Amino acid sequence: MNDPERSWSQALEAMELDLHHTGVADLTDRLLGWTPPSGLGPLPADQRERAESALERIRAAERALLAKQAEVRRDLDELVRRHSGPRDTVAPSAPRTLDTTA
Repeated sequence: MNDPERSWSQALEAMELDLHHTGVADLTDRLLGWTPPSGLGPLPADQRERAESALERIRAAERALLAKQAEVRRDLDELVRRHSGPRDTVAPSAPRTLDTTA
């Protein structure tokens, strides 16, 4: 294995380990900050299938994250809707306590 192939193999192995051992939220943080190692050169043909597999797993994680984001947005919208109405049935000008000392 020549140097570029080994470098790509190592880079893909590190990415695969991240994909395997990391939850979706943690994976997102890792991938957002990911930059390809410098000096890799073009992807060797024998690493293409491996890179495509990693990319598909990343895309699947992205889809799962977007679905979760939409679910959380719906939940938040429902909470806002439930709690945005009047909290009190007493008119604001009506007394809330009775002063028995007066």
